[in-house]
Amino acid sequence: GGAAKPKGQGYPHMNSIRIDGDITLGGLFPVHGRGTEGKACGELKKEKGIHRLEAMLFALDRINNDPDLLPNITLGARILDTCSRDTHALEQSLTFVQALIEKDSTEVRCVNG
Repeated sequence: GGAAKPKGQGYPHMNSIRIDGDITLGGLFPVHGRGTEGKACGELKKEKGIHRLEAMLFALDRINNDPDLLPNITLGARILDTCSRDTHALEQSLTFVQALIEKDSTEVRCVNG
């Protein structure tokens, strides 16, 4: 139940939204344009960034509030801003992987070594 409530996370040069859920979907959106003068991010991009972000949040909200669609499963999200840069998008996508590595604290042992 209830609407998804995104929580903004404040990191240097990193804007993100985290919504808790049983399954976490990742999203990379160009919410900001390219930065200038050494800044990673610039002006807000409504059409390509904000609107697409809002579409994902709307879809998550609709899915999570439909008891017949995914019963007993809540979709969450980790959404990051690419700042319209390929290199920044790559850096941001690595945070998805790092979060999974940190979350998986199980020890892996090889049978023969």
